[in-house]
Amino acid sequence: MADDRPTRIDAVPVALSQLMVMNDEHKVLICLGHGCRCAVRPTGFLRHVRDQKHPITKASRRRVGEYIQAFPYDYSYSTIAFPANGLAPQPVIPVVDGFLYQKCLDYYSTSRKKMKVYRNKEHLLKGIADDELFRLVRMQLWFGEGKERY
Repeated sequence: MADDRPTRIDAVPVALSQLMVMNDEHKVLICLGHGCRCAVRPTGFLRHVRDQKHPITKASRRRVGEYIQAFPYDYSYSTIAFPANGLAPQPVIPVVDGFLYQKCLDYYSTSRKKMKVYRNKEHLLKGIADDELFRLVRMQLWFGEGKERY
């Protein structure tokens, strides 16, 4: 019988490799269920799987729980450090089309409407042409479920 224990404390066990992978550079778990490919906080992984209706067996749920309990890193969508802009994309994380707000260069979104709402709320600018507000960019979508980070 094959041993599915990880070789390192943070390595994903072979039995869970179809459900999750860890981004070694940033110590972040990535969900692979149904092509999800988004970062998930360790303590919220089982809830994420349930809420997103990823098929998972009872035995796999138990293994996920055991793995998460021993996982040595904690983070949230707002605390992980991302790679610098312009570097090669991280493996597994999807690359998407989006917008970069040009006035402050730190606000990204995949929604033109959210860009305009941000402009109105944070910078009190109205009636400005789209091409003066933001530019099209390729970016990686790390977290989902309303906690998007790019």
